Amino acid sequence: MSISSTNLNVPSANITDNTNSTSTSTGALVITGGLGIGGSTYSNNISNTVPNYGSLFISSKSIPNNALTNFYTSATGQVSFLSGIITQLTNSLRSQQTGIFNITSRVIFDSNATGVRYLILSLSTSDISTLIQSPTISAVSGSETSIYYSITLRMTGSSTVSLSVFQNSGGNLNITNSYLTLTRVN
Repeated sequence: MSISSTNLNVPSANITDNTNSTSTSTGALVITGGLGIGGSTYSNNISNTVPNYGSLFISSKSIPNNALTNFYTSATGQVSFLSGIITQLTNSLRSQQTGIFNITSRVIFDSNATGVRYLILSLSTSDISTLIQSPTISAVSGSETSIYYSITLRMTGSSTVSLSVFQNSGGNLNITNSYLTLTRVN
C-alpha cells in the first residue's frame, strides 16, 4: 500500500508488521524525512548510528617529576573511537561541531606515597584558551592514586581539548589505564 499526501491526518494507527530495522531504510515503518513527536515515546531499543565521541587511551606512560606533561601523544596511546563530530590531533581531541560536550578524564598514577598529583584540561577555541585544573590530590601510601575529572560545557566547531598531568613524587612516575574522552551530549 502506498499513500501520497501533503497532509495525512490519522487519529490512530497500528502497524502490525514485525520486520526489524537494521538501517535507516529497513523496518516495519520507514520514514524518509525527519520525525517530530509531540508526546511520550516508548521503545525496546533505540540505536544511534552516528558516533558522538572520541577517546584517547594510554595503557602506560612515564611522567617526569615536577613537570606538567601532556598525557597523550600518538606514539604513547591509542584512539578508541573517532567520528565526524570529533577528530584527533597529535595530542588532543577537536570538536567539529558546535554543541554541548562532556569532557571526562581519568589518570591512575602508580603507587608512591610522596607528593601531589593533578590534571590540567586545556581548552582552546579560535578566540580564547582556558586551563582548568582538577583538585590537587595527595599521594596515597601503598595504593595507586587515581584522579577522575569531568566537566560539561559548550564548545564551538574546531575547539580542542587536551590533558596534561603533574606529579612531584621525587622521580618519574608511571600512569596506567588512563583516558581523555570528549562526548557530544547536545
